[in-house]
Amino acid sequence: MLICSNCFSSRFLRTIIESYGEPGPCSLCETSGTHCVPAADLRPNFKPLIECYGTPHWLDVGPPETNSLAGVMKVQKLSVFSERLSIARQNEFLNLMIGPGGRSATEFWASPLNAGILYGTSGWEYFCEEVKHRHRFSPNSTVSELLMDADRAHRDLKLKITAGLSFYRAQAHLAAELGGELPSKRLEAPPGRLATAGRANPAGISYLYVADNADTAIAEVRPYSGGFVSLAVVTALNDLRIFDLTAKFILEYRDPFAIDFLKEYKLAILASKMDEAFAEPIGPFTPDIDYAPTQVAAELIASAGYSGIRYRSSLDHGGFNYVFFDPAAFEVTYNRSVRVTQVKVAHEPHTFLSLGQVLSRMAQDSAH
Repeated sequence: MLICSNCFSSRFLRTIIESYGEPGPCSLCETSGTHCVPAADLRPNFKPLIECYGTPHWLDVGPPETNSLAGVMKVQKLSVFSERLSIARQNEFLNLMIGPGGRSATEFWASPLNAGILYGTSGWEYFCEEVKHRHRFSPNSTVSELLMDADRAHRDLKLKITAGLSFYRAQAHLAAELGGELPSKRLEAPPGRLATAGRANPAGISYLYVADNADTAIAEVRPYSGGFVSLAVVTALNDLRIFDLTAKFILEYRDPFAIDFLKEYKLAILASKMDEAFAEPIGPFTPDIDYAPTQVAAELIASAGYSGIRYRSSLDHGGFNYVFFDPAAFEVTYNRSVRVTQVKVAHEPHTFLSLGQVLSRMAQDSAH
């Protein structure tokens, strides 16, 4: 199959085809006399991009305009194909790029930036298993490589905290503290010798956990109705750079074949997976080993030159949490104490995949 530059909106692909192609009839758009190359020549460009996409959790039947591989790319508004090609023609070409034995481009695919990916290629799941059960401090994983190079992340993932910006930190009162406000020392990050393992810090290393508003800070200490919580205002003393796991990575009209795009894209995909992991509520009996992947990831991010991480709150919808690696970079001041008057629980129906469906997805994922 021959394909011409007119089939693409990617400036990078158009330049390659126009520079190295020869005049011929295009098999996809059926244009004659334009510069064409064999479709197989473009497989090295497409394969790394296709590998980013995965299988969605949902099984709803939908139109190929949104659920197929070409449909997902169109919804993302990536600058890949020309408007002159129908979704069917785009999927026909993508099937050639996938090659025999792989998933069909017309099956269900999903954006790797969505939380609904069952088997994506961020590598986070493999990283978690590696850190927990094989190599705690030197995991052999693409995640380690990406995070060690996180300084090259796209600006969408870099958040600047300016000196003077304030956050909130909460502490629930112990039984012996119900009668009065907590001293400021109780609201500061604990000293290293007293620091227990948390989502980002291992035992013995003190990090500062805060929220962007008082309601989120209170929700994060899991108060009970009638319980008392003290709040502190936490103020940054210097300008800081944060790795933002909640950032929306802008894809619209970007050329996915441009230099450095794929690395930025993979970091954004990884960030969305890590956001899920950091936001996952910690139970009172959560074993320390479950913290290991996020702890190692946090240390890699710190080594890349960041001062902290931003992630969403799963206990207060719409709120955001921060963990800062150097508590001394902040001033902690007692603000007020409150009595919790209501704790609300919401729920919704959920259908889990059967074992057969999970195994089927695993077989599909391992096939390519």
